[in-house]
Amino acid sequence: MDYPEVYDDIAETLRTALGRNKIKYSVLDELLELSRIDAIHINLDSIFSFITAKYLVKSEEIDSSYRYVIASSVLNIVGHYRHFCIKRGWIPTIYLYVTNKWSETVESSLKIIEIISYYIDKVYFMKVTKHDAPYIYMNYFIREQKNFNNLILTKDMMDLQLIADYTHVIHLNKDNSIYYSPRNLWYNLSEGAVEHSSMSYEFIGPVLFYSGTGTKNSGVKNMGKKKTVKLFDKLVSRGQLTNSRYFSYEDIVYDAGDFLDDDLTKFKENFSKYDLFTRYNKVMTTSKARILDSYIIDKFSRKDLYELNNEYFTGFDSLQIEYLMEVPADPKAGGRKLKW
Repeated sequence: MDYPEVYDDIAETLRTALGRNKIKYSVLDELLELSRIDAIHINLDSIFSFITAKYLVKSEEIDSSYRYVIASSVLNIVGHYRHFCIKRGWIPTIYLYVTNKWSETVESSLKIIEIISYYIDKVYFMKVTKHDAPYIYMNYFIREQKNFNNLILTKDMMDLQLIADYTHVIHLNKDNSIYYSPRNLWYNLSEGAVEHSSMSYEFIGPVLFYSGTGTKNSGVKNMGKKKTVKLFDKLVSRGQLTNSRYFSYEDIVYDAGDFLDDDLTKFKENFSKYDLFTRYNKVMTTSKARILDSYIIDKFSRKDLYELNNEYFTGFDSLQIEYLMEVPADPKAGGRKLKW
């Protein structure tokens, strides 16, 4: 059964907004610092949150007629980045993360995405609706796959906590997307105000929490991200702060002494609410790990995907089948034999 295309303003807004998460390949080549990409982690929560906030598309306005618009747009984002990697001889593992509870239509779209992802090689849909942050679950898979080069695609600044030598982050905004790595983190976060910093990338959490960047809370009064990067960079260069990760609010406040603001209420609240390692150790039980592992499902079948596309997706909302199913020309890159 074919589903009719939707051409109204909301449908076009959804297609445009979701399409802004695709970066032109020439731009991506210029941005990318990793020698190869082994895994891509896509924060869908952050993408949907941005759409509702930026484009004023309210959940109740997105009725059931838009579910295939949303599903195809998201799946074609997957195809876009998968094709980028395949052209370069890499077969990436792609993880899609959702932890929020969305409207009925968005939820039905996510169910479609989940089902279709079963049939795409090495694409896995993670739906854990416990109001935990996606970066907790990204951290699980990054830790499990040691020595993988990971690329995180997101609109959530909290995901910067995962930055490491082999894990880089792109804050999505089409061809104006910002690439964060250990090399350029402080320059980009300070918008060029701090060109050369001796501060470790492991300070990213305290900087975000102190400035309030990416939080639903505010930070310390009159301390945006530029001022905060400058402050912490100065404290590290003077030896006031140890140039390594701090695991507690109390330790960093003790070491910094009188150099921090008198009112640190927001800093403390943000540290408690958003710190990756505090939340990870609290959330990631053995049973939660089993749940995440259970999402690794493969039913790789090109034939089935063609049939699903022909039955449920049409016109503008057709899936980019060739991008979702292609394998590298170089057999040494790996992959699986196509099923017909």
